[in-house]
Amino acid sequence: MKTLSWRNISIGLMGLAMLLVGVLASATPAAAAEKQELQVYAASVMTEAFTELKRVFEKKHPETNVLLNFGATSMLRTQVENGATPDIFESADYTNINTLWRKGYIPGKYQPMAHNRLVVITPAENRAHINSLEDLTRPELILVSCAAEVPVGAYTLQVLDKLNKSGKFGSNYKKKVMDNFRSLEPNVKGIVAKVMLGDADAAFCYASDINENIMKKVKVIPIPEQYNVLASHYIGLVKGCRNPEAGKQFIALTLSPTGQAIFARNGMITLKAAKAKPKG
Repeated sequence: MKTLSWRNISIGLMGLAMLLVGVLASATPAAAAEKQELQVYAASVMTEAFTELKRVFEKKHPETNVLLNFGATSMLRTQVENGATPDIFESADYTNINTLWRKGYIPGKYQPMAHNRLVVITPAENRAHINSLEDLTRPELILVSCAAEVPVGAYTLQVLDKLNKSGKFGSNYKKKVMDNFRSLEPNVKGIVAKVMLGDADAAFCYASDINENIMKKVKVIPIPEQYNVLASHYIGLVKGCRNPEAGKQFIALTLSPTGQAIFARNGMITLKAAKAKPKG
């Protein structure tokens, strides 16, 4: 009977190892190819809702990784205009997504997805003693907002116009409030963060920004509906995107009862609810 030498055993083991490496190397690209990416650009205000939508979508479509990129809608629009090609563009207003559509970056139909309202917030301790909309005109206050091209900044100016035209909040109301704007933040999350930290006395933000955790750190002053705005969110596919079919499925999820329930849980107004009440 022939006895195997250690040399023969070593050669055999090395051959087996090389065979396994070859099998794994050939299997790895195939496994990686099974996963596709879906890139979504969305307004900062959608951070919580879209993170929840991502989990739901990936559970239903395990072959897809949803990549979320949040920021001010105007900044995301500029990125698309400069060559970025996400699969989906979500806009916190009509103006930015319609601009992309007119320029050919949104080739098909974009559609409303959900709505929002504005509120005023102060730090929970409220050292400036701001208890009403009228108080925002007091001199020396530190208020923060966003630039007019950022949707929340534009909506804030619309609300100030309504409050000013009503004549019920004092003369030159809009100017007096705007005179207290000390900084313009890049997006609404920056606004909320400054107020929570006490670096600002008050600010306008979306109602949906005030989740359970933030509610403990701020005081909310509601804006009467007749002076508020209906901040509408829109969504559409981007021209030349890599994964249009998955994009259509994600958009369908946002418009479905499941998606609309997610928006409602995150403090937004569903499409159905908005139709049931007069627009502000």
